[in-house]
Amino acid sequence: MSRAAATVGTLGATAGLVLVAVLVPASGAARSLWGDEAFTATAAARPFGATLGLLAHQDGGIAGYLLLMNRWIALFGASEVALRVPSLLATAVTVVAAAVLGRHVGSRGAVPARAPVAGMLAALLVAVHPQVVGTYATEARPYALATAGVTVAAAAWAVAARRPRPGPVLLGCAAAAFALTQHFLTAAALVFLVPWLLRARGGADRRTRLWLHAGAVGVGAVAVVMAWSSRRTYLQGWIPLPDPLYAVSMVASLLSPAGGALLLLGAVLLLVGCGRGALVVPLARLDGGVLLAWAAGPFLLLLGYSLVAEPAVLVRYLLSSAVAFQVLAAAALAAGLPAARRGAVLLVATVAVVAVTGTVLVRSRVAVPGEDLRAAAAGVLAQRGTPSCTCPAGGKARSAGT
Repeated sequence: MSRAAATVGTLGATAGLVLVAVLVPASGAARSLWGDEAFTATAAARPFGATLGLLAHQDGGIAGYLLLMNRWIALFGASEVALRVPSLLATAVTVVAAAVLGRHVGSRGAVPARAPVAGMLAALLVAVHPQVVGTYATEARPYALATAGVTVAAAAWAVAARRPRPGPVLLGCAAAAFALTQHFLTAAALVFLVPWLLRARGGADRRTRLWLHAGAVGVGAVAVVMAWSSRRTYLQGWIPLPDPLYAVSMVASLLSPAGGALLLLGAVLLLVGCGRGALVVPLARLDGGVLLAWAAGPFLLLLGYSLVAEPAVLVRYLLSSAVAFQVLAAAALAAGLPAARRGAVLLVATVAVVAVTGTVLVRSRVAVPGEDLRAAAAGVLAQRGTPSCTCPAGGKARSAGT
């Protein structure tokens, strides 16, 4: 197969996976809002100045998301579907960025010819992930947008680490800054992507290095502003203190059944190949180290914070790590597949992934009957005259939680 034909096939497959990631969850986009989504609607549907004033009292940790949604609502309205479209679009971006990242890290491993397989497997695993797509693709909250920002930053900086150029460096910095504005806890993931940026700096020419420094300063400035803005942000009060079983369940949710199965299959195939004298390293040392750190590091950071301060381990705060797990699984399987049987095994794996996760995705989109929180929130706002912050009877500002 020619390179042009392979490129067309790869683009077509990526487009198909993007459609899966958008159309499957979109069937549930019109369901009633739940508590946190109702807060998004009431906070972002105000005049811009009122939403900005609200952030001085609460939820500054997602300031960028609420301001973005304020402008989005001004353009497209505040229906249930309109509120959830940004998350759907962000999920599509995440799938594409995962494909780029998977293909890139696969091309740096011991079997570069299998890079397209790694890219497609990564996109497939993200497109059917029960959390990334099954839950947060249609939630009017910042988690899908934050995940898209981190994933684009990872893909851009991974490319820049190999071929340092201003374009990928600045794209990654812009995506990282965007992710920070959507949810400040994305800093726990972005910090583990820095080695790619440092490698790019080491091999860059003077012009690229200047742009890299400017981009890094910009990201740092956004981080400082978001840290200051987050001082009045409160985490959900019901988050349990992590115990071993809870911690394992969090990691399992991020890995996903399909990702875990394919990661295990890839590891077995690599071991079999090693036993036959064909040692295959699926990833370059830097890429493998960064992906592993990105997958596990944010969880360990939030776990440590939970033990010394307040509970903070939730899948939504760690969602971008799910992408790292899927890319690792894809790279391991692509490198371990025997070349002559790669197509057949990939086809079987694809069918298995869809079979295992399809039911989960469909069930996650079934709307659960309940109260219309939009109507309740509208009634509260009408009674209070649309104040600048949502306050309980005691008068202390309280957020819906981030």
